[in-house]
Amino acid sequence: MTKNLRLLSLLLLIQLAAAGAIWWQQYSRQQAAATPAAMITADLAQADQLLIEGDGATLALKRDGERWRLPDYGNLYANDVRIVELRNKLTQAASGWPVATSEAAAGRFEVAADKFQRRITYKKGDSVLASVFLGTAPTFRKIHLRVEGSDAIHAVDLTLDDAPVNAKIWFDKTVQQLKAPVKALTAGSVALMKSGDQWQFGDGSPADNEAAERFIKRFADLYVTDWLSDDAAKPLLATPPHYKASLTTDSGDVHYAFYRDGANTYLKSSQHPALFAMATFVAEPIWNTSIDSLKPKPAADVGPQPAATDGAAPVEGAATEVPAAGDAATSAAADDSMPTVEEVSSGDSPAQVDALDSINSAGELPGALQADEMEPVNTQPVDPPAGATRR
Repeated sequence: MTKNLRLLSLLLLIQLAAAGAIWWQQYSRQQAAATPAAMITADLAQADQLLIEGDGATLALKRDGERWRLPDYGNLYANDVRIVELRNKLTQAASGWPVATSEAAAGRFEVAADKFQRRITYKKGDSVLASVFLGTAPTFRKIHLRVEGSDAIHAVDLTLDDAPVNAKIWFDKTVQQLKAPVKALTAGSVALMKSGDQWQFGDGSPADNEAAERFIKRFADLYVTDWLSDDAAKPLLATPPHYKASLTTDSGDVHYAFYRDGANTYLKSSQHPALFAMATFVAEPIWNTSIDSLKPKPAADVGPQPAATDGAAPVEGAATEVPAAGDAATSAAADDSMPTVEEVSSGDSPAQVDALDSINSAGELPGALQADEMEPVNTQPVDPPAGATRR
C-alpha cells in the first residue's frame, strides 16, 4: 500500500511539472506578442542621406560632418532639431497589433509602393537602411505606417507635418544670427565700443549699458524666413541698402545690410553669401534705434518735502508744551488782540461777515439758530429694557 502511494505521488509531481512547463511556454508567447517591438531595427543615426517623397516632390538632405545640408536649396544647413525629432519618432514607433496586413488595405490606407502620402528613406552610401510609407490618418496626431518589406500596417504617433517636402520648412532660420560677443558696433548713426564693462559712444561719452546690450542682442536674435536664389537676389542687391551695420567680435568683423522692396525686407551678411527674406517687424527695432535712445537716463529730481501743516495731528507720545502761570497775562492780551468784525479782511464772504456781526452785536445766534427755535433735548433718564443690568 505504501509503495503504491509513493508511486502515485511521483506521477502527480510529474504531471504538475509538465502542466507548469506548458503554462509558462504559453505565457511567454503571450507576453512576447503583447510587448510591442520596434518596427525599424536599423540604426538610422548612421545614415548620411535622407530622402522624403510626397505631393509630387522629393526633398534631399545630406550629412556634412555633424550637420545636415539641403543641396537643392542653396546648400543651406538644415534644422538639426527637426531631423533628430523625425528619426526618434520613427525608431520609437512600436509595432503592436497591426491594423491590417493585406495588399488591398495598403492601397486603401495609402501606404503602398505605388500609392503613398510620404516615403521616407534613410541611406548610408548606396545602401538603404530603412524605408517607410506614411499614409492616411485614422485619428488626431496618428498616421498609418508600413515599413517596406513588411505587410503589417500600424497606426503610430506621427503626422505628415513631421516629414514635410518643403525645403523652406527644413532650413536653419538662425543662419544670420550673431553668435560671438560684440566689442564694438557701427550701425546707422550709432557708434558704440566697450571699455571694460561700460559701453560708450564714439566720442567717449558713456552710453546706457542696458539699452546698448538690448540693441546688440537684436543681432543675436535675427530670424530669417526664406532663401532667395541668385537670380531673385540680383536686382535687390543692385540697389543701395536701406540700413547697414558692422559689428566687431572676438572672431572678426560681421557686416549686415538690410534691403527693402516695398513692404518686404531682406538681409545679407558677411556670414553667408545668400540673400534672405525676413520679417520687417524684426528689423524695424534695429533701424529705429537712435543715439538718444542709448544715452543714460537722467535721475529723476526729487523736490523738497512739504512741511507739516499747523492743522496736522500731533504725533502720539510727543511732548506737549504747557504754558507757565506767568504766561496767563500774555494769553489774555492775545485774546484782546483778536480781530473784530470790522477788522475781518475783505477776502471774507459777506455771509461770514454778517454771521460774525450778528454774534458780536446782539450776543445771539443768527437766524435759524435762535435757541427758542431749536428743538428741546429730552434730558429725562431712559429706563433700560427689561432684563438689562444697569451699570
